[in-house]
Amino acid sequence: PPTPPTDPEPPTSPSPEPPTLPSSPLLPGLPSPGTGAGPSAASFAPPHRLPFTGTDALPLAALGLAAVLAGGTAVAATRRRAPRGT
Repeated sequence: PPTPPTDPEPPTSPSPEPPTLPSSPLLPGLPSPGTGAGPSAASFAPPHRLPFTGTDALPLAALGLAAVLAGGTAVAATRRRAPRGT
């Protein structure tokens, strides 16, 4: 017959020491707002128009549509017609 499981043994060594925190701050001292050399938020003027970062896809879409229509026309023109028997 199977033997029942035994209780786990306690650990023989103590748990490791937790790491200590650094004595210096994690972040450097940051300048206070308004003391920087750059432009402030009050003097910033947004641009009148956003820059154009895309592409004009209309010619490419027109070329694709023309190719699909030309292919459909070619297939329709070359299909065999069933002869009409009387």
